[in-house]
Amino acid sequence: MDYKTLELIIEAHDLGMTQKEAAEFTGVKRGTIQYQWKKHDLESNHESAPRRITAETTELVFEAHEHEMSLKEAAKYAGVSQSTVRSYWDKKGLKPHHTFGGKKTIKKEKIELAIEAYERGMNTTEAGDYAGLHRHTVSKVWKANGLAPKPRGRIQSNENIITKIAESRARGMSTREAAEHTGVSYQTIINYWNKKGLKPHYSPFGKT
Repeated sequence: MDYKTLELIIEAHDLGMTQKEAAEFTGVKRGTIQYQWKKHDLESNHESAPRRITAETTELVFEAHEHEMSLKEAAKYAGVSQSTVRSYWDKKGLKPHHTFGGKKTIKKEKIELAIEAYERGMNTTEAGDYAGLHRHTVSKVWKANGLAPKPRGRIQSNENIITKIAESRARGMSTREAAEHTGVSYQTIINYWNKKGLKPHYSPFGKT
């Protein structure tokens, strides 16, 4: 087993997932989850235990619904199981978005925004935030219109953006505020801070 998978298995436990949820989250068998948790002296989280996720992840779960993602897409977007997404949506009275015939109808306005995002040099993640679509959907829109996907992580070579991110960090901005300040998605901010070992600043209203 590679180190990255093992890290995900441990992270799934720390997030309070059950063995079943951890298996969905990591893509390995439930028996492997049980074995690795036992090997690392981690007690199994009970099936009846309430699912504990961070405020940041909770926000992603609800944001996924706003972006009209399916349960599967939302689970991948927020990094949790589909059952967790459904549970949180149910509590808010939100109904899952369904696909018909395996295809989802995308509004013309969102397609236009996705193409505009491409022309503005955004990658799929940033374009998804801009157009209100999942980044996988953005990729499909671009491909259908003969547009090659932008490489992810281009922030690393953009000194202007990096300078603005450092400035937003020094000013104590939340990820949302930093995203507005730099002109990139808040998920890009989170990913960059995580790579630097920095934790997001939290606003008094519970949103990063």
